[in-house]
Amino acid sequence: MSERTLKHLREVFGREVWALDVDQVAMVLGRTSRGAKQKIRDQMKHGGFPGATKRGNRILLPVEDFAEILEPSHKAPHTPSIPVVSGQASGRTGRRRAAHGPRLTFMRQAMFWEQVCEAMGWDEEVALLDRQIQDARMEGERLANEAVRDRLMALVREATLREPDKPNPI
Repeated sequence: MSERTLKHLREVFGREVWALDVDQVAMVLGRTSRGAKQKIRDQMKHGGFPGATKRGNRILLPVEDFAEILEPSHKAPHTPSIPVVSGQASGRTGRRRAAHGPRLTFMRQAMFWEQVCEAMGWDEEVALLDRQIQDARMEGERLANEAVRDRLMALVREATLREPDKPNPI
């Protein structure tokens, strides 16, 4: 991690502060709206900020880990952690989850990290994330088109199987 970044964070928040909460992280990132803070909170909750932990009702990110995220050391690879999205309903049971849910979550996370990478000047990672976002959009459009086609085909089959003297329910 950059000693300069860590020193600056300690000057701003005090030497005795060992971790930052969501509001402090948002302030450093320059994203102070309520929606932006909620996105940062979600990122911290779901692994978008390595090292973030929940203590009581607060989510805290150690100052050293945040300094590493802002300005990685030369030993660290210059790639952000890109969330892996599977088609599974991530542990939810008893409730049907829409198929687009994981894709939307991935796209929100990828767009957030694209902005972070762009701010850090990591052009290769920005291009990679942009390609992944475009791929996810195209996959969503493909699935939506398939769903519409399947529904239309079901209506056509239903209409051809219906007896001519029965009225159309549509």
